[in-house]
Amino acid sequence: MKKVFVNGYGSIGNRIAKFIKDDSDINVIGIGKHSANDNVQHVINDGFSVYVPENKIDGFKNYDISGSIESVLDDCDLVIDASPGGN
Repeated sequence: MKKVFVNGYGSIGNRIAKFIKDDSDINVIGIGKHSANDNVQHVINDGFSVYVPENKIDGFKNYDISGSIESVLDDCDLVIDASPGGN
């Protein structure tokens, strides 16, 4: 089983994550979020683990995040970057 991390959950990232999560050969191990906004809760409600940049963890205290993006990258077989430019 391939372990995939999707960085970003906007109009592109959420479609990618939702599409591949039903593939029996793929495990979406998490979603990277860079902004602490209402979309974080949507990611959690959709059944995904949320990872954020290590230097921004304090800004996500109102959400049940799984850890830092930096900590999860070594566990990935593939990272799909669906974030806007600059993230």
